[in-house]
Amino acid sequence: MAIRHTMTVLPIVLAAFVITAQESHADYQALGVVATQMPAPLQCEDGLCTAYLSTFCLEQDRLPPPGRTAYRPSENTKVTLIVETATGETLRLAGNGWLRFETRTNYTGVLAIVDEVRLGALDPVKASVEVAPMAALLPAENSGGDRPHNAEEVALATGPYRQAAQNFFENNAAGTKAVSFATRLINSLPPSGNVSEERLKTIVTAALAAFDTSNAGPETRAEVNRLVDVCHVPFPRRWHMSMRICLEHEHGALQVSTNKRFWNSLGGV
Repeated sequence: MAIRHTMTVLPIVLAAFVITAQESHADYQALGVVATQMPAPLQCEDGLCTAYLSTFCLEQDRLPPPGRTAYRPSENTKVTLIVETATGETLRLAGNGWLRFETRTNYTGVLAIVDEVRLGALDPVKASVEVAPMAALLPAENSGGDRPHNAEEVALATGPYRQAAQNFFENNAAGTKAVSFATRLINSLPPSGNVSEERLKTIVTAALAAFDTSNAGPETRAEVNRLVDVCHVPFPRRWHMSMRICLEHEHGALQVSTNKRFWNSLGGV
C-alpha cells in the first residue's frame, strides 16, 4: 500500500519540480564534451544521422538538463564533421555549420545530429564527428529570465573549470579508456531497437579487438569486461532494455562518479 502511494505522489512532485524550473527561466548548466580519441561514427535512422558524445557538468549550481535539451558549442569549441565521399575525398567541415546538439542522457551524453538528406547531398560513404580538447556546450536558448548565463559565468565554466576537468575526463588514463570504450561500443550499436545475437557478438568482438591495442591496465580491462557482461544479453532482454541503452546508463554512471571527484577537487578555482 505504501509503495502504491509513493508511486502516485511521485509524478506530482516531479511535475511541480518541472514547473518551478520552467517558471524560473534559468539556463541549464554548461557541459564539457570529452575530446574524441577516435572520431565518433554517425548512424542514420528515421531521417537523422547521430553520434553519441560523452559529456559532463561544468556548473554544479545550475540544474542538469533533461533529455532532448538543445545545446550549442561555446565560442572556442572545435567540433568537426568528417565525411568520406564515394569519390574518395575526405571532407572536414566545421561542426557549427552542420551539426546540432541535443542531450541524450542528462548531462553525461549528447547526440551530435545532422539531417540525413543534407548529409546525403555530399554522397557519403562514411561520416563521423571529431571533438577537439577543451570543448564545451551551452544551452541553445537563453530565455532572458532570472538566471541567464552572463559573460563571466561562461568564461569561468569554459575556461578554468574546463581546463581543470581535463585531468579527470581526458588525461585520466584508466577512467578515460573505459569511458572511451563504452562510447565506442554505444556508437557501434543502432540508435534504437535490438540486434541479433550473432550481430551483437560481432560488434562486441570488434570493439574489444580495437580496445586491446590501447595497452590498458588490469583495472581498465576489468571495467571494460564488466560493461560487456552487465549489458550483454540476456540481461537487457529481461529488463526490456537494448544493449545500447544499458551501455548509455553504465556510461552515465561512470561520468557521474568522475564528475563528483572533479567538483570535490575544485575548491574554488
